[in-house]
Amino acid sequence: MNNLFKDKDGNLVQIHSVQFAAQGGGPLLTVSGDQFAETFEPAEWPGYRLVNVSGDWLDDDVKIPAYWNGTYWNGWVTPMFTGAGIALLAALMPETVSFDGAEGGVLAVHDLDSGDVTVIEPSEIEVDGKPVKVWSFDGWCWDLAE
Repeated sequence: MNNLFKDKDGNLVQIHSVQFAAQGGGPLLTVSGDQFAETFEPAEWPGYRLVNVSGDWLDDDVKIPAYWNGTYWNGWVTPMFTGAGIALLAALMPETVSFDGAEGGVLAVHDLDSGDVTVIEPSEIEVDGKPVKVWSFDGWCWDLAE
């Protein structure tokens, strides 16, 4: 492995070790730059596919449609919800989730303990070469639902 790099000003730096963890969480590991290069190769982020997700706070038979690219956060799936999925969540959890799809899709999450309201802006993902408007809930623990 070439362990010599330069910054934008031309200053040289040398890699002595690399720290990494499994995508989605896990222990932080440290290896030499050469060992890392011998073991790993660059990877592309996986594409999104339609799945159903649920959370342990929802009834067992509830399945929320969402897009997912196979990545995790602390062992939990990281779904991206369309307006239809968010509208379903808002119907199931009206005290916690409010959604106004008519006004550009404003999603608000209400913390019942603190009274805080978090507004979540949409983002855009690509599915089958087309842009899709989605929302995500940072810090929520989702599972795949069969």
